Amino acid sequence: MNELNAWDKLIIKSLILSKEFDIHEVRNFEAIKSTMFDEEKYSSIKLLIAEQNWKSIQDISEENKIGFREYIDIIKFTDQLGQNYIATVYDNDALEQGPQIIDIFPLT
Repeated sequence: MNELNAWDKLIIKSLILSKEFDIHEVRNFEAIKSTMFDEEKYSSIKLLIAEQNWKSIQDISEENKIGFREYIDIIKFTDQLGQNYIATVYDNDALEQGPQIIDIFPLT
């Protein structure tokens, strides 16, 4: 596994604190895609995740916005029991706010 930076560690902490799943440990942490967040396109991203279409996720185009920007990170990881997950993580230009977990998707 690659060395984790401070941002990755914040995301892992948020995943463990999430009450949606019984995640006590995050292993095999991997950033799949980081891009600008567009609420209108988020349903398409969820569909690509459900289809496990990683190629199309990698091909999501970057949009450069001027002014206040929002971001989405798509993260792949394994929990303490070996269950694989994908998580979507939100952030924006407001420096006081850390990463916010949008959704966690268990993979089958």
